[in-house]
Amino acid sequence: MSGSRFEVLPVVPELMCSDFDTSLAFYVDVLGFHVASRNGEAKHAFVQLDCSQLMLMQSNERWHTADLEHPYGRGVCLQIFVNDVRALHDRAVHAGCEIYHPLEEVWYFRRDRDDRQRQFIVLDPDGFMLMFAQVVGTRPPSPT
Repeated sequence: MSGSRFEVLPVVPELMCSDFDTSLAFYVDVLGFHVASRNGEAKHAFVQLDCSQLMLMQSNERWHTADLEHPYGRGVCLQIFVNDVRALHDRAVHAGCEIYHPLEEVWYFRRDRDDRQRQFIVLDPDGFMLMFAQVVGTRPPSPT
């Protein structure tokens, strides 16, 4: 984003990559993220899609709390809201990505309303679970 100031969001998940270049290509070329910040050829980069940011970094011993085994990020699903989830889904399918959970629409309770959310899940090259979502409708909250 040349010419604009780079703002780091309050929460930025940092994902360890077994092969930084492969992961960066997946996020940029397949999913459509852009590199928001990178220092030269360093093996770490902030990537951004719409209003969401991730940091990708080459796995190194300094940040390991235990041995990393595929799939990375077990027990974590990153929900990433985007402006056009159907287009992103189609892009991922066209690129040959394995869709972990198909495109669907479900209702989610929010304190003051229910949101109809279109979503799908894809795994990145290291097995991180990425749920891409878009709110496509709302209604008054369901009775509890």
